[in-house]
Amino acid sequence: MKSFLFISILFSEIIYSQGDSALMFRNFIMEDGIYLNYSDFRHNQIIRKNDILSKENPDQLEFIKKILETEEFSVKISGTVSKIKPKSVWAYVQNNALHLNYREQFFRVTIFGTICFFPALVKVQSPAIYNPQYGFNSGSIITTETRELIMNFYDGDIFTFDFDRVKNLICRDKFLCEDLNKLKRRIQNEQIYRFIHKFNEAHQAYYLK
Repeated sequence: MKSFLFISILFSEIIYSQGDSALMFRNFIMEDGIYLNYSDFRHNQIIRKNDILSKENPDQLEFIKKILETEEFSVKISGTVSKIKPKSVWAYVQNNALHLNYREQFFRVTIFGTICFFPALVKVQSPAIYNPQYGFNSGSIITTETRELIMNFYDGDIFTFDFDRVKNLICRDKFLCEDLNKLKRRIQNEQIYRFIHKFNEAHQAYYLK
């Protein structure tokens, strides 16, 4: 199993407007809050802590996480109160880190940029197995495995880490692609995370206005 690279790439200190989008640079402090869907995330339309109706202290470090551990919570936006199921939330930001909803669980993005990376613990169900000793099929087995996941910033697609698929994302940059292809396949596998970082550095993410 590949070793995980737990390095967060932070947002920009300032945001410059450009056409119909806003460019994000490193060191920008993200505001704590909730994104109901991918479109809200792309447009940075976040539900802020002050919009959440709760008896919990919104200034505590894990306020958002605690809210999302409840069965249901309410928000008040523009005078309208709405009830939300945590499982329907697309993502949230807490302590300057993005957490994505994958299979109704939230996982912290450890590499943020146009190519996002995060490890996740997922439940895997193995098929029933015939047991000759007892003459019947034993029940299926559910185990927990660690998966490496990728999220493409520009379409919100989340998929299990696949070297060739990630390489295709990196090869949108001609020069990085050439550098990567100069390496032997084994070295490419070892260096792929570094190239994700390099791609994110060269191609900053944009929010839509």
